[in-house]
This record gives sequence, structure tokens and C-alpha cells, in this order.
Amino acid sequence: MIEEIEYEGIWWLPDKPEKPVSGTLKFTPDEGAILDLNGNFHELHPCKDKEAKNDGKNLEIYEMDIENLLEHEIMLGRSENSKNITLYNCWEYELNPVSSKALYRIDSVFIGAHFQKPGDIKDIKFKFVCIYYAYLDEWREQCNFDIKNIEEEKAKVEFEDKTLSLSFFQKEVEKTQQTWIRINPENSEEISFEDYRKIIYYIRNFLALGFNRSVYPLATEVLTRSKNVESSDLVVNEFFTSISIPTNFIPLYLNPGPFISLENKLTFKRFTDFLKNYFKYADILESIYYLYLGELYNPHMYLENQFLSLIQSLESFHRLTFKGKYVSDNDYDVVKEALIKAIPESVDSDLKARLKEYFKYGNEFSLRKRLKELFNEYPEFSVIFTKNKNENKKDFIEKVVNTRNYLTHYDEELKEYAVFGEDLYLLTQKLRICAGVCLLKKVGFDSEEIINYFNEFIDYNELL
Repeated sequence: MIEEIEYEGIWWLPDKPEKPVSGTLKFTPDEGAILDLNGNFHELHPCKDKEAKNDGKNLEIYEMDIENLLEHEIMLGRSENSKNITLYNCWEYELNPVSSKALYRIDSVFIGAHFQKPGDIKDIKFKFVCIYYAYLDEWREQCNFDIKNIEEEKAKVEFEDKTLSLSFFQKEVEKTQQTWIRINPENSEEISFEDYRKIIYYIRNFLALGFNRSVYPLATEVLTRSKNVESSDLVVNEFFTSISIPTNFIPLYLNPGPFISLENKLTFKRFTDFLKNYFKYADILESIYYLYLGELYNPHMYLENQFLSLIQSLESFHRLTFKGKYVSDNDYDVVKEALIKAIPESVDSDLKARLKEYFKYGNEFSLRKRLKELFNEYPEFSVIFTKNKNENKKDFIEKVVNTRNYLTHYDEELKEYAVFGEDLYLLTQKLRICAGVCLLKKVGFDSEEIINYFNEFIDYNELL
């Protein structure tokens, strides 16, 4: 489980340190970083519509604008135990009009440093970052391979063991060994905050793909340099960020069961090659990872939404990988112009606009054709039929296309060809396996490894 973090202290805006507000910063796995203030940072201004009289003298009454919630790029704080804290990208989402208390959602939190301006954070150069991810210890324990470094375009990723212990003067000492991932810049250069955050996010998604379950950073330590602190080198002993766990991926539970053996799935033996490929294609396929992993991080998503998201991920994957156009864009422009000119002048303007929009995408492959090409490109798709020999590729594609069309348009004429309930659940899981095959193949898994991956996946076997 992700450790919950809480700091009580005082908080202020960088340009108004003389107006601090007490409050509590909390980080929980289900909500991310939340700042609960006992006051707020709204300005008071004279109330023009009201007057009060006292001994014949007019007194100006001030009021607070409670209708417009505030946003601050930087907020500063100091905890009760004297830790300096910087909050980056802060959004007020609730303001109590009676008590004037405010609640903020926080993008990123730096414990151990004050950065006065957003540019200070954007200019941060990390010397290294260490991240402790969920399930990394269990995975490492199963593998006896030597750990090799992974050289990404901007950084080198390596593993290290950390041994945590109690005080030196304890009669009994409890030691805990943890496996952390350490990110070092290449050629002794330093990496920006945004680049490091992207790397952390990519590794998290890669591990989630390999483990087939939601993965979170449990702890992060960084060594950074800032020109706006007394020392040129600054150890930010805790750094955590809500953005590394997107809000629509926030889980409703974080303990899906015991860790499943991964001996034939993702092992250290080929971790280097896999992660290199993941970084290579991450920017291109980011939206597909996002859609595919969505169910892992939000398992209570409506079944219909899961189905449509997986369809979208497969369409996007095909479009980015195989293009999926009948002719070149230049050749199609000639066809499109001819089709538009062929529309009779008497046609209603709204219908004409609708037809032009349709012609705009007329060169794109249909969902049916994209699925057929993916089946031809990835014979591993056949794993979805291993438990039901009576089903075939044609029947499967028809069910998918008809169900997608109905759930998109809700046309009653399409309803009888769509599937629902348990059949929709089964169809959705098979689509998820197809999407998984595409991604695993892209990062370097061979056919045998992919088949083993799904054959050993407990939920898959129970389902199919």
C-alpha cells in the first residue's frame, strides 16, 4: 500500500509571506495531494452595496469573492517539525462560505526545499532520482539475473538495494531491504524536472504493463541543484506528485491480491531490451498505453466504457503503426474534391456539411478492416480462442464492430446484433488481451513469451 503522508504547518504565497494560513497537507492513494487550510488566500475588497453606521460615522464593509476559485503555481509551507515544503500547481476546489476554509488539490510536492517562482521548479536540474515502486521487491525476489543498466536517450536507469534499519543504539535492529530504481543522467549532465517526471511516469506504465496490475511510486528521493537556495546542492528528501497518478487513474482499491508469479512474463533477463523499446515508442503510443492501462487504475469503470476505450486503443495503435489509409492523402484529395462537387446544389446546407465531414475521413480504414489487419499481423491474437474452439476471427470481429456501432449510435436497428451482459464482459476481456498483445509485441516480447504471459494470467484462465 502507498504510505499516507501528512504535514501540519503554516502556508503562504511567495509574494505574501506576511499572510500565512495554518493547515494540513495530506497525500493519500485515493485522493493524491490535498491541502486543507483553516483559512484562505482570497483578497478582501470594499463592499459597494452595503454601509454600516456607528456613532454617525460610515464604516466601510469588506467582502470576499467566494464565487471564483483560485489557482496558484507556487505555494510555500513550513511543517511543525520545521521542514520546508513547496507546492507546485495548486487548484482550489472548495471554499466554505461560512468558515472561509479552503481545500486545494496539488500537482507536485517538494519536501525539504523552497522554490519561490514556477521558473525555479522548471529550471531544476536533477543529479539523480531514486524511486521505490510497488511490487518491485516481489519481482526482484523471483529473479536471479544480473541487473544491467538501461540507457535511455537522456538518462541511465539502474537498480539498487537500500537497507533500512533502526537506531544504532537499539538492542534489536530490524533491517528491511528494498529494491529502488535509480535514474542517472548520461555524461554527468543534469535532467530537468519535467523530463524526469516523464521518465518516472514511463517506468511506472512499463511495470504496470509487465505486471498486468496497477503500479505506483511508493517513495521518491532526488538530488537537485537550485540557484535560489543557500547551497548549490539540495537533497529533496521527499518528492511526490499527483500527476504521476493521473486523476482518472485514481484507484478505488490498491490491494488486488497476492503478487502473481512472473517467471515467464517480465524478468530481469530481458528487462533492458524491453524498457529500451518502451522508451523508444512511449511518445508515439502514449495515448494507447493510457487507454489500455485505464482499466488497471480504474477497475470500476463502466463495462461499456471499458469496451469503447479498448476499441479506441486498438484503432489508435493501428493508425499510428500501420497508417491505415486506402490511398495517399494527395491521391485522396482528388477523390474528395470530386465527391464534394458531386453533391447537388439543392441539398440542404446541414446535410451538405455532414457529407463533407464524412468525406474528410473517407480514406481511413474502417474498424473491421483495421481488426482484420491486426489479426493478420499478430497471430498471437489466436490466444483468445484457446478456450473456445467454436469461435473464429470472423465471428469475433463481427461482434466487436456491431457492438461498437450500437454503443456509439444507440440505433435500435443495431441492437439485435450487439452483445450485452456476460457476453459483453467476455468480449471486452478478449479485446484487452488483443491490446496487450500489440503492446507486448511492440516492446519486444516474442510469440512464445506472449502466449505464456496470458496462459499464466490467473484471471484470463478463470475467464476463458
